[in-house]
Amino acid sequence: MTEAEWTACTDPTPMLAFLRDQMKSRKMRLFACSCCRHIWHRLIDERSRNAVEAAERYAERLITHVDLKRAWGEASEAFQGSLVTHYGQSKAALAAKHAADPSCSSLVEAVSYAARVGYSQKEFDAEKAIQATLLQDLVGNPFRPVSVASSWLAWNEGTVVKLAKAIYEDRAFDRLPILADALEEAGCQDQDILDHCRQPGEHVRGCWVIDLLLGKA
Repeated sequence: MTEAEWTACTDPTPMLAFLRDQMKSRKMRLFACSCCRHIWHRLIDERSRNAVEAAERYAERLITHVDLKRAWGEASEAFQGSLVTHYGQSKAALAAKHAADPSCSSLVEAVSYAARVGYSQKEFDAEKAIQATLLQDLVGNPFRPVSVASSWLAWNEGTVVKLAKAIYEDRAFDRLPILADALEEAGCQDQDILDHCRQPGEHVRGCWVIDLLLGKA
């Protein structure tokens, strides 16, 4: 895959294949969860939603493997119950179950099933395009590695880090333009970082700029 193909890609499948040896399990799980969150309205069983939230907390080492396994088991029961309901709700429940897979072996399946909640090819293609955008938010541009200057992090008693942490914990991605302003004041001139913070569109837990500033992989 070339940089141009990465930027224009509307299907996460070849992107994930390209990242196979680069993407850590934390990032992959957060990607699966972000795909589930995009179809949140389809997750009508609270056990499915709880499983996605548990998977996110597990990715951040906030809960134990036992806790995740329990949530996965409940999501499995929710999926079994969804088999008699709407097609899209059943696929969404299956995606949530796979996102909470304790072994990490079916996280890719979570992404796949999350894209299949609609009936038509048009809906499927549209959901895949959204997933590709989410993946770009999580990973950035792998062809342009970016580093952080320690002076940015230390500026004004750690203002940049404090802003990034608050955005991450509160899911307050609408504050990313404020973070960009602070980064500029701290001396950042990296347009990839600044543009990403200021671009419209959806950002998710695991956003590459926030992770970079907080030292998360």
